[in-house]
Amino acid sequence: TFQTSAQGRDMQYTFVARVSDQSRREVTAQGSIRVTRQPYYVYLHNPHNLYQPQDKVQVDIKAVDANNQPVQAEGRVKVTRDIWYEIWIDPNGREVQGKRLEQLRRNLAIFPPPPATPGGPRWKLKFRGYRHDEILTRSVKTNAEGGAEFSFTPERQGYYRVAWTSQNEKNALPIKGETTVWVATNSTTQLGYRYGGLQIIADKNTFHAGQKAPVMLSVPTNDRYVLFSVEADDLYSYRLVHVTGSVKLIHVDIGEKHTPNIFLDGVMVSDHQIFRDTQQIVVPPVNNFLDVSVKLDRDQYQPREEGTLTVTAKNHQGEPVSAEVAVGLVDEAVYAIQSDLAPDPRRFFYGRKRWHRPQTTSSLQMKRLADGKRPLKAKGNRRDGAPMFATGGYAEKEVYDAYDAAEHKPAANASTAASETSLEEGLAKIPAGRIKPKALAQKPVPDQAESAVQVRSDFRSTLYWQPNVRTGKDGRAVIKVKFADSLTEWRATARAVTAVNQFGIDTAKARTQNPLIVRLQAPRFFVVGDQLTLSAILNNNTGREMIVRPSLIAKGLKVVGHVDHHGKPIKGKIGPTKVPAKGERRIDWQVAVTQAGHAKIRVAAQSAQHADAMEKDFIVHEHGIEKFLAVSGKMRGSDVTVQLHIPKARKKGSTRLSVQVTPSLAVTMLDALPYLIDYPYGCTEQTLSRFLPAVIVAKTLTDQGLKPASIRDKLFGGMVTGHTKKTHPKGKKNLLELEAMTRAGLDRLYDFQHGDGGWGWWKKGDSDHFMTAYVLWGLTLAHQAKIEVDRHVLARAYRFLNTTLVEAENQYDLQAWMLHAVSVYHSDAQLKRIHKFQRRAFSNLWKHRNRLNAYTRSLLALAAHYYGFRKQAQTLIENLENGVIIDDQPDTSIVQRGMSKSSKTAMATAHWGEDGIFYRWSNGGVEATAFALRALMTIDPKNKLVEPVMNWLIKNRRGANWSNTRDTAIVVLAMNDYLRASGELKGGVEYELLVNGRKVTAQKVKDVLRAPSRFEIDSRWIRDGTNQIRLVRKNGVNPLYFAANARFFSREEPITPAGNEIFIRRQYFKLAGRPTLLKGYVYEKIPLHDGDAVTSGERIETLLTLEAKNHYEYLVFEDLKPAGLEAVQIKSGEPLYAKELKQSAVSRKLASSGSANRTGGKPARTGKRKSRIFPVPVPETPDSDYTGRSRWVYQELRDRKVALFMDKLPQGVWEIRYTLRAEVPGRFHALPVMGHAMYIPEIRANGAEIRLNIKDRKE
Repeated sequence: TFQTSAQGRDMQYTFVARVSDQSRREVTAQGSIRVTRQPYYVYLHNPHNLYQPQDKVQVDIKAVDANNQPVQAEGRVKVTRDIWYEIWIDPNGREVQGKRLEQLRRNLAIFPPPPATPGGPRWKLKFRGYRHDEILTRSVKTNAEGGAEFSFTPERQGYYRVAWTSQNEKNALPIKGETTVWVATNSTTQLGYRYGGLQIIADKNTFHAGQKAPVMLSVPTNDRYVLFSVEADDLYSYRLVHVTGSVKLIHVDIGEKHTPNIFLDGVMVSDHQIFRDTQQIVVPPVNNFLDVSVKLDRDQYQPREEGTLTVTAKNHQGEPVSAEVAVGLVDEAVYAIQSDLAPDPRRFFYGRKRWHRPQTTSSLQMKRLADGKRPLKAKGNRRDGAPMFATGGYAEKEVYDAYDAAEHKPAANASTAASETSLEEGLAKIPAGRIKPKALAQKPVPDQAESAVQVRSDFRSTLYWQPNVRTGKDGRAVIKVKFADSLTEWRATARAVTAVNQFGIDTAKARTQNPLIVRLQAPRFFVVGDQLTLSAILNNNTGREMIVRPSLIAKGLKVVGHVDHHGKPIKGKIGPTKVPAKGERRIDWQVAVTQAGHAKIRVAAQSAQHADAMEKDFIVHEHGIEKFLAVSGKMRGSDVTVQLHIPKARKKGSTRLSVQVTPSLAVTMLDALPYLIDYPYGCTEQTLSRFLPAVIVAKTLTDQGLKPASIRDKLFGGMVTGHTKKTHPKGKKNLLELEAMTRAGLDRLYDFQHGDGGWGWWKKGDSDHFMTAYVLWGLTLAHQAKIEVDRHVLARAYRFLNTTLVEAENQYDLQAWMLHAVSVYHSDAQLKRIHKFQRRAFSNLWKHRNRLNAYTRSLLALAAHYYGFRKQAQTLIENLENGVIIDDQPDTSIVQRGMSKSSKTAMATAHWGEDGIFYRWSNGGVEATAFALRALMTIDPKNKLVEPVMNWLIKNRRGANWSNTRDTAIVVLAMNDYLRASGELKGGVEYELLVNGRKVTAQKVKDVLRAPSRFEIDSRWIRDGTNQIRLVRKNGVNPLYFAANARFFSREEPITPAGNEIFIRRQYFKLAGRPTLLKGYVYEKIPLHDGDAVTSGERIETLLTLEAKNHYEYLVFEDLKPAGLEAVQIKSGEPLYAKELKQSAVSRKLASSGSANRTGGKPARTGKRKSRIFPVPVPETPDSDYTGRSRWVYQELRDRKVALFMDKLPQGVWEIRYTLRAEVPGRFHALPVMGHAMYIPEIRANGAEIRLNIKDRKE
């Protein structure tokens, strides 16, 4: 119980319940309760709105509280006949009412009429409202279900109100509810009812085809004409209805064409205004509905018993039909994780209502819109016959449930619809009750020999699935099913369809149950080295106490012994135990996991009369992970030695060590050439994006002195064999077709050129500045690659851009792009004079260079170089240096400090631009960095940034390619510039490779085709511990680049972290809840270290800190959780995000957390330390510690791990948090979290192992 607020207002309280039984497994549920000032609400509902005199009017009464629970209440129901009347005062001061008032309304065009003279006396309203003539009053009581029925018989036509009133014990305000009905005949003209405009009153809101729908039209005064129509997506019928009085009853024939819904529409002109009302009528397609029934012959079965499923299909008239039925019988527990994705077929095929498409307008509207005058205020409500002032029809776009609509729900009358809807929406829904099994016999258990045991091992979640069961002419189909060993509730589902598009669905439930049940409670998997508790839960479902003998057999595990509920060993064998009636007991054993493979566990329980047993198979995982170590760098002298520490504790035969040596990293870009080219297609941009790579491939081959055939089947270290189908799904293209592809691209670009010399996105349309500059640059590159290009085409494009350069003076990115293209052509064509427009554009960009980003500064720097502005070009290079992002230690980690020291041979990385998540074309990191490298190689080839920039571009490739074709083409162009300027492949080089003092190879590299070499090291030469890899230059002066990596299955205890380009840190925090005065119940986070303990049932937050040294795509992280922990979420794909940390927050958090979750290579601690008697919680990370950027993470919950998938991981430090729950007592190994790039396996990391103790919860 709890004390509710006394603030005098309605409240809603939400409760979250976490319930666990003897199994220690937790089930979470959430509910809410409303606490209101009014103790209950009363709703009156009549199945019809229109009646005739002497008809019996039936009113259903329902009394419920704010939580939709029935209430027994007593109140008085009063029936009144309401008559509308008005009293006006004319300009002479006389009262006008009754027939005189009606005659004036009928004769005057506008009522009240305007004054006879300006400023003269006006008509005044004295009274307007209903007179209530009481018909009867009766006392009514609701029953235990909150329901009651009330009826009366109206003697005469009129407008009747039925109102409930009862006393409110909480305050003086009475509890009220009401409904209204209209009683009329075909000849009725007056009812004493007034709404203020035009109103359409249908008898109910649902009719079937073939029925007549009574409809009453209500107008504000006598002698009005209503244009009445039946509409939906078409105009089905219309008529002009003369309403001689204030109401008129008409009938509408409902036909098949009106399914699934229609709109009754009325338009009327009165008082120089146009009034309109629309009423929607649902006409469910019952001819397409089947009445499907699926039933099991019993409500309860025992495991392995046979049951009978009977499926029956009938049409809406109750006649049997032959149908094809998809039948399934599934464990109900599946739906607790994932609801059925297949919807009701009736709802799927017929669940949408038609839009109201016809539109109605009038000259009155058009006149007022044209005059711009303010329209008169509407009389009454907009929906219910208000004046209409805007063109267009009244349309609804709602989705409805056709099946529910078929239940003949009556339309709420205008006076109660709004209030009733709001109250109904505020009530909680009552969940459907589960099928209760039949009570088990409660006979005393005689003292006799133990019964035989049947071992349950079949735990399928799907017992039966057949998509094409056919019912016979009698509409029936009978199916035999054998139940599995699971003791659960089963849901049978039948979805039926006929050849004439009739659909139906039904479900039924049954339970499998035993009088005595034994349930095995174990982790989902085991890890060698764990020691834990296995439990048998004994359930006595009979009405008498039962003496039960439990037992356990565990093959593949070592049973240490029986333990009590506190985890203390108990000597001797387990004897019989008492299980109370309708109760349960738990028996615990302690087991040790000593060997990998499979485990088979059987628990059994026997009593004198009943017995049960179950058996399950489990996977026992090795203690260890596949580990990857890497070291790379550049040999700058004549001799270099690096080390790889390979631990002794690893699986025999699992170690692989390889070393790659190359005189140039940039040569890896040659791997991209066969994947870049393709025949042109589509618009100008797409054509150029195919043509430009072909040109760059041709230029690269020419500059390197290569022929297409010579590299067709070569690999240059830019991609991993075996991953090409993933990284390059379109496959290689034949480089021998390069010339044909280039020619096809040229012809298409020539054809797309406009008369003004420019290009647009398509052949027709206006010329586009960006696109024209793109094409001009590409065609100029083609000319530089010795491809024959029509000079007239180039000249016309040059003139177009030259004359339009000044138009982009306020668009600095665009002007820089255009000026770069013009300057490239200017240099290639060797023009002597720089046009004034180009000088003006350059001056404009130079003046505003502080507003340029790295991409456009590089473009401007290149333009300055081509124009011969050397000083400005050098200044722009210095500006680029100021904005570069440098990582001097790419082989070390911030999140795993002390893991390894940076090698002197490690190569720094540098880049500009964003991380692939950008909104301007000039912010792309790859293109910006590639153009910056081109500017550096063109203007300052000896710049210190050249090497780290080239290294960053190499590390940011995706296989042989970069982000897209255009990125790849521009990077290849920059790499080609680098190779040509650096001369790394000229002169040749000779070297020796030694591993642990043994000579692996001696190589001579004379040309680009022999540049990269990969060497697999004999496993006999690999040492436990430190392995020395030595590279010795024998001849030549060019640099040598190397990369060594080792793969092995590590059995370290504990496993230490490692990473290559990405790094991971995992931390656990115990969530300790406590109540607070202002914030309610809050959770503090207490860090858990290696060997620390938690209690079963406690929640643990997992914090993964990811460090990305560059921008990566398509990564997967697998967090290998301890066997004793369970995910709190039960469904994969729930919302999860990675949040980026600010650099200042990274330094502060890592410094403060220090050794949290650290491992030191020693056995796990089991004793308490004095410093942890009072653990200090860590503060919550404030929002100010984050940059504001986040990335969506797809989460999959597996038995052994939590798998996290990210499509992009920008450079930086990111955090991911999710919650686990301690469940099984024991000592567990949390093997490291692992991560890798899906298509570049050498980008990978693993965190550190941590060992946790889980204590049993005290009962």
